[in-house]
Amino acid sequence: MCGIVGQISRNGSRLDPDRTRRAVCAMHHRGPDESGFWSGPGVELGMCRLAIIAPEGNHQPARDEDGDVRVVFNGQIYNHPELRRELESLGYRFRTDGDSEVIVHAYREWGTDAFARMNGMFAIAIYDARDGGSLILVRDRMGIKPLYYQLTGDRLTFASEVKSLRAMIDETPGVNAEGVLSLLTFEYIYAPHTLFHGVLKLEPGMFLRVSDRDVTQESYWTMPTTLRQITEAEACSELRQLMSDAVRGRMISDVPLGAFLSGGIDSSIIVALMTEHTDRPVKTFSVAFEDASYNESHFARMVADRYKTEHHEIKLQVDMSEMMKPIDLILDDPIGDFSVFSTYLVSRAAREHVTVVLSGDGGDELFGGYDAYLADKLSRTYALLGPAITQHLAPAILDRIRPSRAKKGLVNRLKVFARGAARPADLGHARWMIFMDDATRGAILTDDFAASTSAVDPTNHIRRLTGDCHALDTMSKDMYVDSRFYLPDNILHKVDRTSMAVSLETRVPFLDHRVVELALTMPISYRIRGVQRKAILKNAFRDLLPETIIKRGKQGFSTPMKHWLRSDLKELMLDTLAESRLKRDGFFRPSAVQRLITQHLDERADHAHLLWSMVLFGLWHDRYQGGKSGVSHTGSVQEVVAS
Repeated sequence: MCGIVGQISRNGSRLDPDRTRRAVCAMHHRGPDESGFWSGPGVELGMCRLAIIAPEGNHQPARDEDGDVRVVFNGQIYNHPELRRELESLGYRFRTDGDSEVIVHAYREWGTDAFARMNGMFAIAIYDARDGGSLILVRDRMGIKPLYYQLTGDRLTFASEVKSLRAMIDETPGVNAEGVLSLLTFEYIYAPHTLFHGVLKLEPGMFLRVSDRDVTQESYWTMPTTLRQITEAEACSELRQLMSDAVRGRMISDVPLGAFLSGGIDSSIIVALMTEHTDRPVKTFSVAFEDASYNESHFARMVADRYKTEHHEIKLQVDMSEMMKPIDLILDDPIGDFSVFSTYLVSRAAREHVTVVLSGDGGDELFGGYDAYLADKLSRTYALLGPAITQHLAPAILDRIRPSRAKKGLVNRLKVFARGAARPADLGHARWMIFMDDATRGAILTDDFAASTSAVDPTNHIRRLTGDCHALDTMSKDMYVDSRFYLPDNILHKVDRTSMAVSLETRVPFLDHRVVELALTMPISYRIRGVQRKAILKNAFRDLLPETIIKRGKQGFSTPMKHWLRSDLKELMLDTLAESRLKRDGFFRPSAVQRLITQHLDERADHAHLLWSMVLFGLWHDRYQGGKSGVSHTGSVQEVVAS
């Protein structure tokens, strides 16, 4: 596991290697064990490494025998032993036992076709000196590992984090309006955008090739949408086998390993399968909340007791000095997902015991775990009441009712359902995952910012993805959209940044591409049957799970942000969204923002999602557009300079 950086001049002009070193230092938390650099004519590569596989070897940048191909990469190639054996049979010789050298020889043998042969999570940069020289950037199929880049004139710069990329460029890029609107609408930013103008995310399953002749981007894997002819019994058997193999492969490690355990069905399946592949107690980690409506710790303990794991429970308490750490670390590409805090704290606690954890991320998106899927299904019957009721009367009545202080509850569910059902039906389940609709946008944006962004509609991103899905049923489209949007741009981004902030590698067995391909091509009735979600997961793994876990409802790994904004985070919100600062920046109307704040503090409404996203944007703008310097990261690492 690493952080990677680099730059290439398409006209061969000299680059500054000191910038590459500064960029690596800016994200030393991703790889505190060593760093490595290589310079060539008009090209710079750098990395920092968290040693997981072959700690004494596997150094980067890796190279071939001739020195024509150089590689830096972030992630793990789980099938590297199989690829190594195949390459050895073709005459390649290896100097190390790790996966870095496998990438080098795989590329030499198969070119860009090598990417589709890899089973893993990865962001890779390959410099090929042959035929004039070219740089290739590639990202794994599901977007587990991040990769950012900027192309300006004849120079391309890339990095695992935006803060590192900024260390290599001359000027801080300005504000990307589409990124701002995405953050406020969804509380995260859809690829390829960021908040910085011209700084882009390489999209999952894609590779970018840059040479002195041209710049091209291609897909090496496309998410499947065509249904297979498979019985439910066959699907259950195949799923069980694939998941067991995916977990086994992700347990390969030369350093201590454990698992996140929330007590939900997904993480419980992971822990159950891990116990089948080890004769030692699995180390498990969970978070406990003081608010009972948010607390799942008793479910986690139930699974931990069944499998006799070495269980660690972290009590989440609000400490402002601690709360600001994850904000600091993700502010260069912020997400408003409240579970950033709990994910960071459980990662930090896990890092005291292990260097690698397995998580259950991806199960909800692939197998139908979210409330929004059922809401979308119910909305078709609800729509028969007519638009006068569904789009006007019902939302208006429910808006007058105070929300419950609990996490969900009947009143909160009804309010959320009515609000989402009133939005355009062509957005599918995403109607319930929007926090700034057209009416709110019209109220809070200043005239100037509204005019400059009038042609930008973030919800069109949902429509484009839906159009890419060839499945006929609506819920299959919903899960496809989540797998290409919500999963990589929110969930995986959050987990990567919060876990790597404490030098912890997180592996996600559900996102083995073979599991993804099976899940998205099985009939929707296998995944959601009536109101039962994740039906096939429950059937395939029923013998491994306590019945209480099978029957429990979806909880979600969230935090009580709506309460925090009325207490511990109130001053931060009031300061960041103060009238003077809003007038200075020119994005939001102070009077409209004050109404949202007042309604939230008085508990007449729950505006936590939108308010928190606005706070994050305000903090980002102060740091990166207001002349303030970014967070300084320093650390001692062993340096390996490639020859």
